[in-house]
Amino acid sequence: MKLFLPYPERAARAIISADPQRFDVIAPKQVLGRLDGRVSSAVPLGQYPQFLRRTLERALPHRHSLVGMNASKVLWSREAARYVGERDSVFAFPGAALELFDKTGGLKVFHAVDAHPAAHNASLAAANADKAEFYPRWLERRIAKELQLADVILVPSMRTATQMIANGVDASRVRVLPYGAETGLFRPQELPNVADRPVVLYVGQFSSRKGVASLIEAAADSPVELWLVGNPFTPSLRSISPPSNIRVIEPLGHADLARLYNSADAFAIPTAEDACSLVALEAAAAGLPVYSTIHNGATEILPKQERLSLGSGSVSEIRLRLASVPKLSFAERSKNTRAAEHSGLRDWSEYAQAALREISLG
Repeated sequence: MKLFLPYPERAARAIISADPQRFDVIAPKQVLGRLDGRVSSAVPLGQYPQFLRRTLERALPHRHSLVGMNASKVLWSREAARYVGERDSVFAFPGAALELFDKTGGLKVFHAVDAHPAAHNASLAAANADKAEFYPRWLERRIAKELQLADVILVPSMRTATQMIANGVDASRVRVLPYGAETGLFRPQELPNVADRPVVLYVGQFSSRKGVASLIEAAADSPVELWLVGNPFTPSLRSISPPSNIRVIEPLGHADLARLYNSADAFAIPTAEDACSLVALEAAAAGLPVYSTIHNGATEILPKQERLSLGSGSVSEIRLRLASVPKLSFAERSKNTRAAEHSGLRDWSEYAQAALREISLG
């Protein structure tokens, strides 16, 4: 099978690692460099799509900041299509699959890393999210065509599967495979207390889709410290002037992030739309209670008592939850990890084996 990897997405990397002899990986040079030789053969493509993306993101106004990313997917698919034969089996990504699927009569696997684009836009509209975060109409239509051509559609949650089916995708082609976490790295550790008050952690893009503005507002007068790890995306969040109990931290590598999970007492991600939040699963693996919304597919495999029921914009409910966050002991962390595993949290290797079975069945 030819696996077309436009960027180093975690689930696809796990699948490759589980059975490297099965895949010919076609990827940009810098992506192949991050796979650490875990493939039997690989075809490096040039840097042009990534160069165009970076150039457009620097040059265009913020409301068009996703143009570079979306355009690079199309260029990627067109450039990579020259490696597709008419009988090849192909594994590809949303927005970067159309030309690949068009060229082959073999098995076509669509790796749905996000919500259905129409459902994504509807969720963001309901949450009054920033317009820059919406899928453009042309990309909606493109991904809809890719979904029509796909034989197998891997989705990370029932939420995403329901969106696909509601938007005309044949249910028989949809396979629900919840994501995993690096449980060997993200695990409970006994670290010294770093704050007098309970610490609530958020990791990810600072965007209206993720509910960060509501989280900041709710934490502003709460008895906790809020640590925000990531980069601003939404214009109103680009120049955060937080109160004294809110700390903004630059993005971290996985080892540093694992230590940060173990320095916090809870994890909050009040998202308006998430197919399956990886950071929520990592936090749960590290033993944190995860406060998220019914709009996050990750909550399907996490203990139900920690869900935020009212949605991403409910500042009052978030504030109420933050006010009740206690300091977390090592024993409680370990108990939380066991509860998450019992609820369905698994390692990436288990995810990969399940995905390989689905690909083999076609």
